[in-house]
Amino acid sequence: MKLAVDIVEKAAKNEYKNLFLLSGDADFMEALFSARRFNKKCTVICMKNKIMYKAIIFFETRIIKITNKKLEFNKRFKKPSYLNLNYKNLLRKVD
Repeated sequence: MKLAVDIVEKAAKNEYKNLFLLSGDADFMEALFSARRFNKKCTVICMKNKIMYKAIIFFETRIIKITNKKLEFNKRFKKPSYLNLNYKNLLRKVD
């Protein structure tokens, strides 16, 4: 509950521009809608086994999939794109 309140409070005070929420819990949807009303860009990041399906409809949503020695992000809009996180913490786009 505290996190949802912080999302809305800090959006109202203009303390951030972009919000990245790592959660598969749909209870945060109203807080995300509120942040968006304050013109904040909201991105939901969830694990492959715990996807917030409601968020896919309204917000940019990325799914984390852990494979052998790499972490893949799948963007869930139109053409999926994958991001690989290598051991040096460098992000690169893979088509």
